[in-house]
Amino acid sequence: MVFDRKKYMDEYNKQYYLKNKEKIKENVKSWSEENPDKMRGYVKKINSSPKARIRKDKWINDNPEKNAKSKRMWRKNNYQRDKIKVQARIKAQQIPLKKECGICKSKERLERHHWRYDKPLLVSTLCKDCHSVQHTKNFVGGGEYFRG
Repeated sequence: MVFDRKKYMDEYNKQYYLKNKEKIKENVKSWSEENPDKMRGYVKKINSSPKARIRKDKWINDNPEKNAKSKRMWRKNNYQRDKIKVQARIKAQQIPLKKECGICKSKERLERHHWRYDKPLLVSTLCKDCHSVQHTKNFVGGGEYFRG
């Protein structure tokens, strides 16, 4: 029988995590608080990878009830805080999407982008990737926006 180092290490790491779960969580939390810029970079890198998009889309397709419940809870918890953004989104839904992204000309995964929430009818049609880039550029520093 051949020794499979990867399999062994995967199992070892899994067991180690299970035994030291709380300690690991505390260490990660304290490091994240001490290094917010690095953490933001890691999260951005992980969430913007093609694998992450595929994984998220697959989860949404496989769990429509959980996804709907999650969206409902988010809206319930954030409606008052983001009331202006929600109202802008509702008004903008009346504006039809253009047939292509205003930046890269892609015709897939189109969304509306508000340049200013106080002007709810000032929207552009952007693909999901360009939309994410615009929010990253415009809201660096932890700014939040409504992702419906």
